[in-house]
Amino acid sequence: MITGSLQKKKGPYYAVLNLYDDYGKRKPKWIPTGYTIKGNKKKAEEKLEQFKMEYEQKSKIQLRDPNIYEKYRNILFCDYMLEWLEKQKGKVEKTTYIGYEQVIKGRLYKYFKAKKIKLIDLKPKHIQDFFDLLFAEGLSGNTIKHYRANISKALKSAVINEIIDSNLATKLEPIKVKEYTADYYTQDELLQLMES
Repeated sequence: MITGSLQKKKGPYYAVLNLYDDYGKRKPKWIPTGYTIKGNKKKAEEKLEQFKMEYEQKSKIQLRDPNIYEKYRNILFCDYMLEWLEKQKGKVEKTTYIGYEQVIKGRLYKYFKAKKIKLIDLKPKHIQDFFDLLFAEGLSGNTIKHYRANISKALKSAVINEIIDSNLATKLEPIKVKEYTADYYTQDELLQLMES
């Protein structure tokens, strides 16, 4: 995690980030926040946090295999899901694959294709919004759990292959599933069924 602090220098606030070279030697980076000292401390602190996050992301990207990053930096999430699906052939039972295919090539692909969200730009909110839409369309919690399972498996693969840093599906709120209530025949209904 990149650390840093605010420093005052000839009028404006500067964000000073604690960066390190390849030999572990500290190389502080001074970045102007654009805010003067008087009455702008909170805004400058927010800018510092923004810079820290940006440089943290840059450092993670630099650690990745450049060939992998180059291949996937512009891929849409929906297209990555199709690629992951293709790799499941032969790894899972045919019926399982057909289930994956129905989930990915149907609503999921159409929704995310229209949104044009890249895999590397995907946020938990994007997935949650999709699930909320599925609920609004009347799909059951059990059905939506299948969507979540497929997304989670595909993102886990992306983490293993160092395309992304974390599996965003693990950061989502739990999906509520209605408990199944069995409906039994009464003795009279059973006799009537047997007579029929």
